Amino acid sequence: RKQTVRSCVLVLDIADLVDEDKQNPSPSPSSSQQHFVLLKRPDKGLLAGLWELPNIIVEDGGCDSEENSKGTMEPKASAKVSDDTNDGTVGRSALISHLHKTLGTIGIARHICREDMREVGSFVHVFSHIKQKNLVDCLVVQCTSQQLKTVKPNANSDDDSDGIKLVSVESNFKFSTSVMKAIKLYGERENKGKQKKETKSKAK
Repeated sequence: RKQTVRSCVLVLDIADLVDEDKQNPSPSPSSSQQHFVLLKRPDKGLLAGLWELPNIIVEDGGCDSEENSKGTMEPKASAKVSDDTNDGTVGRSALISHLHKTLGTIGIARHICREDMREVGSFVHVFSHIKQKNLVDCLVVQCTSQQLKTVKPNANSDDDSDGIKLVSVESNFKFSTSVMKAIKLYGERENKGKQKKETKSKAK
C-alpha cells in the first residue's frame, strides 16, 4: 500500500555541552555540540523498537484497524491528515503538535515552532508491503544541557528516556535506511547554506 509521511530532522544545538575530561563550566561556541533527536517505535507491531525521526503519517492508502493501532504516530480517526494552512506543507501542523506532545518531557517543546521549520526535500522508501513517500522538514533548536532534563546525549548507549535518544551528528550510530536518506537531504541543505555564506563573504 502507499503512504505519505512527514518527518522532521530535529537537531539540538546544545550550547554548553562539554567533554567530561574538560572542566569548563562556561558555555562557548567551541563547546557547542549538535545532536539528532530519535524516537523509538512501539515494542510490538511493524518495525517494532526501531529508532526513527519524529514523524506522522499524513495520508494512508489503506490499512486495517488492527495494524493502524500498533503505530502510535499513525492517524486513527482518518486516513488523511488535513492542515490549517494553504502553503502546501500538508501535515506540518500535526507534526508540530506531535513534537510538542512527545518532547515535552525534555523541556524543549516551547522552542519548536512552525515558522522555524523548513522543508528540505522528499524521497520514496519501500519496505515490507508499504511504498512510503517521505516529506522531510528540518529544524535546529538552540538549547542547554539543563533543558534536556532526564535525557543525556549518548550515541553509544541503548538506554533511553521515554523513548527518546539524542545522537551526535558526528557519531557512527547505525541509522535505519529511511533516517539516513532524510539526514542526507538535511546535510545537502546545510552545505548549500554554507556555500552561499562563503560566496557572500568573498564578494565583500
